[in-house]
Amino acid sequence: MYFGKCFEGLSLHNSLKLLKVKPQDANNCEDLAKQLTEGMSRDIQQVRAIYTWVISQNVQEIEFPANSIINSPMDILKRMKDGRSSYTTLFTLICRYVEYFYLENW
Repeated sequence: MYFGKCFEGLSLHNSLKLLKVKPQDANNCEDLAKQLTEGMSRDIQQVRAIYTWVISQNVQEIEFPANSIINSPMDILKRMKDGRSSYTTLFTLICRYVEYFYLENW
């Protein structure tokens, strides 16, 4: 994973939490969104956490299984490696689920 300055502006607690979130631990983008934004109440915190996590994924270094769940984070990352998807797509999908999750539980 590449980090550089990508964690700038996040609290130490949130930064450490993001380091522990692995794409293979989520079966879908909704699960991933919940893991990345759990305990964050402000939109800016959520967006920053998602953005930071997405850009820290180095698809060239991830070991992908032969088969993955369609449209799971691992599937999208594999498609990114193959040039058939993008960081923008993954970021957008995760953000979409965060908005839905918080509206549903509000």
